[in-house]
Amino acid sequence: MLRWFATPAGRFRLAAIAEAWSWAGLLIGMLFKHVIVRDPIGVQIMGPVHGALFVLYVLFTIEAMVHLRQPACCWG
Repeated sequence: MLRWFATPAGRFRLAAIAEAWSWAGLLIGMLFKHVIVRDPIGVQIMGPVHGALFVLYVLFTIEAMVHLRQPACCWG
């Protein structure tokens, strides 16, 4: 697992997986907030976690793009 940190692509992959899990956790928190118990604690915890991981995901995306010399015209 530590070798994933060795390359920009590995860091991007790790950030993408972590961000996806945090998004799933945020969705579960929203389910509990709006449907099951009507308590916002899940969203209050997972919201900032997901936000921080999303920022890391964007930064590692840019790092991988620069490392792979991907031009900005091909972003989407």
